[in-house]
Amino acid sequence: SNFLDRMGKHYSRLDELKINYFWPKVKGLTNNKVFIENIIVELVPGKFGSELYYTIDGNDPTKNSPLYKTPISLTETTLLKVREYSYDGNYSKVYKANYIKESLRKPISIKAQKKGLKYLYFEPTQQIKSTIELENLKPTKKGEIENIVFPLKDDLLPEQFGMIYKGYIEIPSDGVYTFSLLSNDGSHLYVGDKLVVDNDGLHGAYEKDGEIALQKGLHKIKVLYFQAGGGKELKVAIKSNNLERTEISKDILSH
Repeated sequence: SNFLDRMGKHYSRLDELKINYFWPKVKGLTNNKVFIENIIVELVPGKFGSELYYTIDGNDPTKNSPLYKTPISLTETTLLKVREYSYDGNYSKVYKANYIKESLRKPISIKAQKKGLKYLYFEPTQQIKSTIELENLKPTKKGEIENIVFPLKDDLLPEQFGMIYKGYIEIPSDGVYTFSLLSNDGSHLYVGDKLVVDNDGLHGAYEKDGEIALQKGLHKIKVLYFQAGGGKELKVAIKSNNLERTEISKDILSH
């Protein structure tokens, strides 16, 4: 950050010389951030000495919009838009972030019988490009599995295959939970009926995350995954304010 501050003092000189450069992104915006009652958004300009103008009404910010001076308190679902203006009138693109107010989702009242999950395993005859296609295929194999792992050893897995894992996850306390999904290729993660993480499509090992507000107790979980050749990987993690990031283990999974 010290480097960026030092660099920031040279932006005015670069502007005078009309030299194009990368405009550093405004810090503090988090898209699809879930909150329960209220959230405080604290922003920092990307350029040293610049000012931030913002809107919460859907319009793009201008210099007639509110000037950011103190952290913004949000109590309802809001699309926050921010634009940065430098001293000479230059301005950045419009940055956007959704802040989503959710009620805590209630747990289900079922009592799970076994640790681990149920799974469906697919060996498609044609290449698939989305986990959504798995729902229309007939599984090659199905059964029970301890965790979100592949049912065969790596050297026995074909170039193309798919997985659907279903069961319940034990949530230890009320709060907003972040689920992270690392996959190669595509994957989806649902909690209840909500698509929490969309990491679908053809791609290398890449991680995405998403948030959901949950009450303590058992909640349905479903993970879909497909592999279309090359490297294969699937890892799922969970964290909250009261729970350090950890890979999901069989201890909190059941069916």
